[in-house]
Amino acid sequence: MFNLQGILDCAMQRAGYFLLGWAFFLMQIMPANGQESILPVLNHADSLQAENAKILFLRLSNNNFLFDAEYFSPLEDGYTWIGLQFQPEISYQVSQHFLIHGGVYLLKYSGREEVSDVRPVFSVTYQFNPAVSLIMGNLYGSLNHHLPEPLYKYDRSIFDYPEEGVQTLVHTSWLEGDYWLQWRNFILPGDPHQEELVFGTSSLFKISSEDMDWRFSIPVYTLINHRGGQIDASPRPVHTFGNLAAGVKVDKDLSGNFFRDLVLSMVAYNYFDQSGTALFPLFSSGFALQPEASVSGKTLSLRGGYWYGHDFYSLLGEPLFATASGKTGVNAAYHNRHLLTLKLQFQKNLEKGLNFFFYGNGFYDLGLGRFDYNVGLQLLFNMDVRLAGPKR
Repeated sequence: MFNLQGILDCAMQRAGYFLLGWAFFLMQIMPANGQESILPVLNHADSLQAENAKILFLRLSNNNFLFDAEYFSPLEDGYTWIGLQFQPEISYQVSQHFLIHGGVYLLKYSGREEVSDVRPVFSVTYQFNPAVSLIMGNLYGSLNHHLPEPLYKYDRSIFDYPEEGVQTLVHTSWLEGDYWLQWRNFILPGDPHQEELVFGTSSLFKISSEDMDWRFSIPVYTLINHRGGQIDASPRPVHTFGNLAAGVKVDKDLSGNFFRDLVLSMVAYNYFDQSGTALFPLFSSGFALQPEASVSGKTLSLRGGYWYGHDFYSLLGEPLFATASGKTGVNAAYHNRHLLTLKLQFQKNLEKGLNFFFYGNGFYDLGLGRFDYNVGLQLLFNMDVRLAGPKR
């Protein structure tokens, strides 16, 4: 009997294998360099420089992406993102401590005539001292928060960007901290939809100096989601739920020609639901454990790990780690999850401001006996072009 669905599934799998093989071919022909690994996002947190005071810049940020998720899991369907993000802005550093920039954000998917997202962007940054900065408006968000994938899925920086709210960044010899309040949905009196916001923290406490061969640190994460409000006309119940996570991380300098760094980590996760009406009737709390090991070099990094989760859920995280998802609905759940994970990342600085990025993530579900994976390619361009200001 003619099986159209089977043919389509096979074609999608072959397309993913082709993309994976093509990326490995590019890795072989591209020369290595000493550039540090980057995060594949449009913007990174500004470090205000005294020499840039009173200077006007045109800031150009562009992300060209292809992301293919070959998922056939009961928790998530497969999908593909292909297109570009473009964010031109005018940036002016008013003083040594104060920066403003604003412009427009555009998202265009290939194969669609219309632009899928157009919105103004504006942000102010005040740097109290070299260690503490306050940002209001558009945040340095998405992958810049350095959240692990169970809390923030990798491709969310494509379709769930930019973030808006207030943020504090801390950079000291013993702490790398990011603390933010993202307003996902603002309401006015009588609006038919709920207010939505996310409070998050991402902290890395360093308990040994950077110049040691063995470096120890403690990562701590918080994500609290709230849906509700007192002035809306929505009949939906108020929900407050989220995640806490903490662990230990050991970093070893390998001093090798190929792999230069070894990282071992163990993170424990918690899920809680403090709503009057639980988000999922079958569970309102849970936990997970994730040991991982990784090696990285100039351009290539490999990471392997194990995931055990019991009644775990994260609103912004990768659904393959969860007990329930949007696909299962509230009445279906896989209470105990056992996964083996493998991640590969490759990045190459092609020229000033332009970076090539490839990544692949594999998930083998021991309980369901199946393998799901995603692969992605990105070309990212970030550059500030000086327009006016005093010459120094």
